[in-house]
Amino acid sequence: MSEYLNLKRDCSAAYLRHIRSLDSVVGSYQELIDNYDSLPAVRYDIEKVAGSGWQDRAADLLQRKEQLLENFASSQRLALDEIEEAHRAITKIRAEWAAVLEYHYIAGKQLKDVAKTMNYSYRWVMEAHKQGLVALYPYIPPEWKIPYHNALDND
Repeated sequence: MSEYLNLKRDCSAAYLRHIRSLDSVVGSYQELIDNYDSLPAVRYDIEKVAGSGWQDRAADLLQRKEQLLENFASSQRLALDEIEEAHRAITKIRAEWAAVLEYHYIAGKQLKDVAKTMNYSYRWVMEAHKQGLVALYPYIPPEWKIPYHNALDND
């Protein structure tokens, strides 16, 4: 049965690492948008040079930027929804375990730093981390769970 508990911990940990990575996904869109903002401005006050195609290029750049902005807004909404869902799941487990998971996975602190912050021993935090991941498993989204037979869930 301990292998099954290890699988539960692994699934919960993978889910929480995914939640942590959402900041970088949203940040990468922001970086792309900033790069488009740094492109040289198109001047519309000058006459078109025959065959230069600058208007087509400007329209293409504008269209690409608008698409990036739409993707950014969409990814930001999805990321916020997922983060809220993770917070709701974490609040359903024991408060001390939830705090360890939030500090470690959401805030990105090392477990030894979590122990100092919470004023607990490192050993206690390690155990709370393990127990918290197992306790979180029933509340993570189904796509992060492993397929199993119901008979296995009697632990």
